[in-house]
Amino acid sequence: VSQSRYVGGCKFCRSAGYNPSFEGHLYLLHNPTFDSYKLGISNVKARIRSHELRGWIVVSKWDFEDGRIPPLLEESLLKHVRTNWHLPWSVLAVDMPQGGHTETFSAIGLPEQKVLRLINSKIRSTKVE
Repeated sequence: VSQSRYVGGCKFCRSAGYNPSFEGHLYLLHNPTFDSYKLGISNVKARIRSHELRGWIVVSKWDFEDGRIPPLLEESLLKHVRTNWHLPWSVLAVDMPQGGHTETFSAIGLPEQKVLRLINSKIRSTKVE
């Protein structure tokens, strides 16, 4: 199976979108219009481009040779955002290029550095079994 068959996306957005057998990427985007952040995972770097065309700006991207790591990170990060920071999703599905609204959260009063510290902390502590 070639990597090009997988178009990216998290396990909740697309049933066949993310393949942990290939290298993976975790990314953090910001959209000033929605004043929101978006976490995402993908096997293909071009996925981010579709978000950029809709006004999302790349804050940072992390590449992992082990494709099992990005979905674990995404799940852990979103759980933290929802339960510890009490932030629901902040963008409607119709406003997202491939859905993905459930990975958004408000940037209002939430400094970028705080989000990056959380992500880097989770990266350091994530272990693949």
